[in-house]
Amino acid sequence: GKHLSVVDNPSGPSASTADCDKISEIMANADSATPLGSTGAGTAIIQLSNSLPEITEEDGVVSGSSLDALTTIVEKELSLWSGKKETEEEMYLTLKKYWDNLGVTAWTPSSVPWSAAFISWVVGQADSGFPKSAGHYFYAEAAQKGSGGWSAWKVGSAKIQAQVGDILVRPRTGAGASNTSSHGDVVFKVEGGKAFLSGGNLGNSARIEAQLSIDSEGNYTSYKKYIVVLKKNGSVKPPTPT
Repeated sequence: GKHLSVVDNPSGPSASTADCDKISEIMANADSATPLGSTGAGTAIIQLSNSLPEITEEDGVVSGSSLDALTTIVEKELSLWSGKKETEEEMYLTLKKYWDNLGVTAWTPSSVPWSAAFISWVVGQADSGFPKSAGHYFYAEAAQKGSGGWSAWKVGSAKIQAQVGDILVRPRTGAGASNTSSHGDVVFKVEGGKAFLSGGNLGNSARIEAQLSIDSEGNYTSYKKYIVVLKKNGSVKPPTPT
């Protein structure tokens, strides 16, 4: 879907131009969101990242629970979307199940961004405790607060283990972007020295979006544009004494 202008009332006549992040403010407890100090596009997820503790290699490795069921779940969705676009009639019910999961009714296939709805549905199938939201920033903020056993980690100097179920989030800028605009993709497979990430609303479809390199110990060695990693039951495992 297009990332278009924000409207004040997604249930009103202009609902077809509602921005995903604005819907999430209404649908996902936006009144409890951390006050934001800047209104630049994509700044909220940057601020969230900057607020996370600096974890160094000396502290240990960030690790969590692997949501192994996600591999089959995501591969099935990718198969459904193979060669398909959001505006094709046969994909309507697929999009509807993503939005129904969030209780959102003010949407149309091509005008309301559905990437966070996709992540919320696939991850929710593997973990019912995932803090689902129509906006990536809002589930990331919930993870930062520990909702559902989720956690948020800053990329950089930390050693972070690549695991199925990790959600990597980056800022989103461009037309119609707000300060909470961001995009997240989920790791659904780790093999051959790579972590494979998929996402929705990419090229008006769902697809594999990135392959991130991992080292011989299974830790990420690159993050591309992603700045936050969300993990189920994440914690820092201290180094093994030598």
